[in-house]
Amino acid sequence: MSYRQIAGSSLSPLGGFVAKYIVGNVTYPVNYSLRFFIAGGSLFVASLEFAGVREREVYGAEIPGFWKIMKSIPETLKDDANLLNYIVFNNLAGLGLVLIPFYVLLAKDSFGLSGSDVGSFLLFQIIGMLGAVVLWNRFPKRRGLKRLLITCAIIGSSIPLIAYFLCYSLFAFRHYPERTKDRI
Repeated sequence: MSYRQIAGSSLSPLGGFVAKYIVGNVTYPVNYSLRFFIAGGSLFVASLEFAGVREREVYGAEIPGFWKIMKSIPETLKDDANLLNYIVFNNLAGLGLVLIPFYVLLAKDSFGLSGSDVGSFLLFQIIGMLGAVVLWNRFPKRRGLKRLLITCAIIGSSIPLIAYFLCYSLFAFRHYPERTKDRI
């Protein structure tokens, strides 16, 4: 692990505390705008760092053109099933990450969470992501990478079902308390 990764990992909880403070103490839509500008500024700094990377020139290697690469993609995916599975998994995992703010909004509306509660959720999410790095690092060594991907897919696909079940249960409990008391 490089020093940059260690530094970035140690600064992640700081970002969680900042997000928790902003969501808990600044009203909407200012809190959203503030977080958006902080994220944009961070991406700008990262872009400047990336622009400063110097690449070595490679001599003697023929670099294929754009259209040649595009034409080779179907054949490459047909020949390499692992690459196809990786691309599908990566895109589905990205979709799962994009849905997280909607789960937060659903929880806020369904359970009446305050801005501070949402901020705490964001902080715990970052802490959980850092903790998961340690667990997921050990998982492939014991059970293999394919099993890790299957486990991630199962967990990720169960989240919408769990969110729906919790919200439906809360709705039923609020609107039909006499029915739910008999079942408890």
